[in-house]
Amino acid sequence: MWPANKKIRVMVIDDSMLARKMIVDGLSRSPRIEVVGTAFNAQDAMSKVAQLRPDVITSDVEMPGMSGIDFLKKLLPRHPLPVILVSSLNLRVFDALSAGAVDFVRKPEPGKNEEFIKALTLKVISAAGAKVRRASQTAAQPAGGPLTPQLLGPKPALDRVIIGLGASTGGTEATLEVLKRLPKDIPGM
Repeated sequence: MWPANKKIRVMVIDDSMLARKMIVDGLSRSPRIEVVGTAFNAQDAMSKVAQLRPDVITSDVEMPGMSGIDFLKKLLPRHPLPVILVSSLNLRVFDALSAGAVDFVRKPEPGKNEEFIKALTLKVISAAGAKVRRASQTAAQPAGGPLTPQLLGPKPALDRVIIGLGASTGGTEATLEVLKRLPKDIPGM
């Protein structure tokens, strides 16, 4: 949990000057957030992260040169920070989460900027408390190998079983690891 009396230092990365300004202006309205810097692409961001020392980064996904997902793969081993990816396309959400993003927000449709800013602000506040681990700290495979399902009786009626799985912000990496290890014939989830 982020201390209420400490502002969350945010860096905004977006190749669109208009999107960058909208995000900076919107996040700056929150008394809990301080935007400490911006970058116009991933390379610009890499050169600024160590100097600005943000607590959370928001990053566009589709940018010239290096995508936001490739940026994550380079950033997180050196600087394990919570990153929220922002994109007009939601096709790469799982790519973003598997690369280490703590969350994903879709850019707003015309006229929906306020809803977008409210959602992004809440996600930044939640992400500030996320514990992001360096890639070397995550286990590639559990000691016992893949998870094996526990049967529900001698002949379980799997067509009547529903599985629920939830996680808060910061739990997306753990959720992804669980999902990757589930058997292919698992009941509805």
